[in-house]
Amino acid sequence: MLRLVLAALRYRGGATLALFLLGVVAVAAGVAVPLYTMAADRFAVESEFRHAAPVDRSIAITSQTPVIDSVEYSLQTLVTEVRESAPQQELTAITGILNRGIALDSTQELWSASPLAVRPGACEHVRMTGKCPEAANEALVSTSTLSRLGLSGLDGEFRYNLAGSPEPLILRVVGSYEPELNTDRDSFWAGRPQLVPQPLRVANPVFTPIQTFETADVESIYATVDLVITGPDWPYEQLGDLRIDMTKAAAENGYELNDGLPFLLRNIQQARDRLRISAPLGAVTLLLLALAILILAAGHLARGRQRENALGVLRGTLGRHRFFLMRGPTLVVLLIGAPFGAAAGWLLVRALTLTVFGDEGPLPMSWQALAAGGVVLFLAMVGVVATERSRRSGPLLEALRGVPPRQRRTGLILDFVVAALALAAIGQTLFGEQNTTSAGVALAAPILAAVTLGLLATRLVRPTATLLGGARLRRGRLVSGLAAIQLARRPGAAQVVALVVICVALVGLTADAWDRTAREATAQAVAQLGAQQVLTVAAESRPALLAATHKADPEGKWAMAVSRARLGHGRTMIAVDTARLGVASGYDTAQLLRQLHPPVNAPIVVQGTGLVLETTLLEAVAPTPVTAVLLGPDGATVTATALIAAQAGDQAVEIPVPACAKGCRLAWFSFERSPDEIQLKGLRQSGPDKVLLTGPAMASAARWRASFDLASEVTITAKDDTVSLRYRPADTRRISRDIRLQVADAPLPLPVAVVGPRELEETQEMSADSLFTGVERPIAVVRTFDSLAGVPADGVLVDLEYTDRIADSVDNAAELQVWLGPAAPDDAIDRLQAAGLVLVRADSVAERAARGRLSGDGLGLRLQLIAAALAVALALLAILVLADTDRRNRVAELVSLREQGLSWHRVRRVAHAGYLGVVVAALPVALVACAVAWWLAKAHLSLFSVAPPLLATALVMMAAAWWADHRVARAVAAPGLTAEAGQ
Repeated sequence: MLRLVLAALRYRGGATLALFLLGVVAVAAGVAVPLYTMAADRFAVESEFRHAAPVDRSIAITSQTPVIDSVEYSLQTLVTEVRESAPQQELTAITGILNRGIALDSTQELWSASPLAVRPGACEHVRMTGKCPEAANEALVSTSTLSRLGLSGLDGEFRYNLAGSPEPLILRVVGSYEPELNTDRDSFWAGRPQLVPQPLRVANPVFTPIQTFETADVESIYATVDLVITGPDWPYEQLGDLRIDMTKAAAENGYELNDGLPFLLRNIQQARDRLRISAPLGAVTLLLLALAILILAAGHLARGRQRENALGVLRGTLGRHRFFLMRGPTLVVLLIGAPFGAAAGWLLVRALTLTVFGDEGPLPMSWQALAAGGVVLFLAMVGVVATERSRRSGPLLEALRGVPPRQRRTGLILDFVVAALALAAIGQTLFGEQNTTSAGVALAAPILAAVTLGLLATRLVRPTATLLGGARLRRGRLVSGLAAIQLARRPGAAQVVALVVICVALVGLTADAWDRTAREATAQAVAQLGAQQVLTVAAESRPALLAATHKADPEGKWAMAVSRARLGHGRTMIAVDTARLGVASGYDTAQLLRQLHPPVNAPIVVQGTGLVLETTLLEAVAPTPVTAVLLGPDGATVTATALIAAQAGDQAVEIPVPACAKGCRLAWFSFERSPDEIQLKGLRQSGPDKVLLTGPAMASAARWRASFDLASEVTITAKDDTVSLRYRPADTRRISRDIRLQVADAPLPLPVAVVGPRELEETQEMSADSLFTGVERPIAVVRTFDSLAGVPADGVLVDLEYTDRIADSVDNAAELQVWLGPAAPDDAIDRLQAAGLVLVRADSVAERAARGRLSGDGLGLRLQLIAAALAVALALLAILVLADTDRRNRVAELVSLREQGLSWHRVRRVAHAGYLGVVVAALPVALVACAVAWWLAKAHLSLFSVAPPLLATALVMMAAAWWADHRVARAVAAPGLTAEAGQ
């Protein structure tokens, strides 16, 4: 029996090999689909996690916690409360303290608004010199803060006015640190703006051990508990366990909550949903095509063995022998090819994970993949048995004569079902409601339409070829007439037409989807970034960023300063140099400039070496220090302090500002106590002398304002050409030592543009937000957009200069960027660095788009790309199987024509017009199917993207058909060959 099967395999060696390869590819497809889907799903999740900001990978909780027994006990109590609501071990709890205060030098003239922080493990996340603080009042200070305080090395001391502490602390520097360039991407800091150390930032946190707070005699602390996924790996298996809602616990316990984890989980779920819509389309298409082509090829092999089976019946061969003769060879080939198919599927996915995903981790052969491969093999074997049984059920005489089979009723039913599905999908796509379910239907409709056209073409092949052949023969066109008649007699010709139509349409759809996905990824990258290239930089302050950008690009042709910050209500604020919006992003600059940068009070500019404050003391109380804070031409902060003597009457107080000879903008005056007895009546500069404000201009109510954090506690009075202020703290336990008279040189409320509904302009429900600091500022929505490049959904666009002026702070905790326009020179980064900026990282539209193509739809599209490529490979193998099965009959027919007197030249032309003619004739139908599929897919065709793969597919199929025809022609050319020998 085994010899019989092996003999049957050897008898049609070429077809057997092609069938073996078809079985390998079919099982490989079955194994690869679940393997790739799981690998792509994991990659989508981990990619979202890797590129998420630390604020979106953490739950940051801040609580003003009273100190009961000890600071450490209060902190641990908070941790216990938080862990009751979020016990997941995948979240690492990083605890600490973050209290506000002012660091001062020994003269109390140099200062920095650096928070005092406890953060165990902070020393491992910065570049440290010296040692990590361990004892009370030891401090780890950034080099930029030390430079501001005038401290040159370690073991220095400075004063720290800690909010809530009755007495200032004297801290000893035991170590200094430099922040890493990408510190803001380190999840250890949980995305806390005030806590993340930044290069060049003066107000970087001062780190100290918890013992410092234990000895500071504070009544309360601002305790922090950050639940962080530290990485680098995402807890993929526990993804569902991370859905935590801390809102209720925060409301009940009075926590300040910044929960970015739900935002990240939502992005991950959206990426997975897009993958689950697009990936099954490629998977189902690939598996169905593989099964259909495999069964088709097996059916043609069975047809080729019909004569042997008929002869066996006439000779009385036993039924089991005929069973093994008809079904045994095919089943043996499929079983032998299955292990090779499983290995090939695993290797294919392994190659993709290495090259596309860059994942060098293990790829286990999952039970789902083996089950899928087994199901494909089982269905293929069942289909083969059913197909070969139908081939054996025909009349014996027709089997002996090799008469092509008639169209069967089951085939008509299948065609009708496919056509009905296609019509339903087309109707849903064109007229149905758009939702998640309809998205999958819309993706399937073009393929179903192409399959329907392919099946319709198979029904028309034989009658069309018969009519055309007869007409050509009657006109004396022997070659084309005989070729058409042979086409009508070939049982596999109609199936080749269907294969060509479906494969070409699938390649066309995939090529257009690939091009469309690339365009959408580029558009999405532009929408996310706002410019072709975005540089994240470090600068001393936001004004320093503006000054450096203007210095590098004085003509304003290619660079724009931008600052990004997360607002208190969850929105993202994009503060831009409005005058340069058109340079980098192509916005409607003129209108936005008028709306976001309206005219206001001119700034008070000092262009001298001294600032003279004209004062009147109503009574002599005590000497009063007054500090002037100015911003230099390069954006650097200039501070100077002078003493107002305790002498009643008029006196001119000169504040030395030698750094302002080239021009400084006055930001505010600061007093350590309420200056009730002091009236300010004039402002001028010295070196050279110039009057800046006097009389009514000095006393104008619109010229001055209080700082926003003390707006309800400070009263500004303007009368008799003088201005004065009075401070009355709302809580005598928290008395400010920074009572300000701010210069009002920015519009209030601040005009903003919002990505959101138009109703926001009318309702003005957005009336205040935190902007760059925690206290809310009044805002007014002057314009809304459906979308705005560089501004996320619900984002806010503001003018950087005005927003910085009302920030009441020279510190910067926001992300600083420079957007580069198309005209940026090749050395743009070098120019910006020469202007004083430090490059942290660079991002471009091309890089962001490439990353976008590796998420969601892009990952599913790769499976469709694999399906299209394997479909072409399967079609080529099927053509070879069909041609090899028909080769003997074709050779016999052509030899018979030679014996009847037809010239060898014409016989060769008839031979080469066989399957090649079928493929060429099918190509116009395939293009029509492509056009219908593109129309349903709403394709925006790009000739350069679609034409090459279509042309390559056509040429490959024509080459395979030509090779099959060439084998026939070569066999016919054998000398002395008779029709019986050819058979």
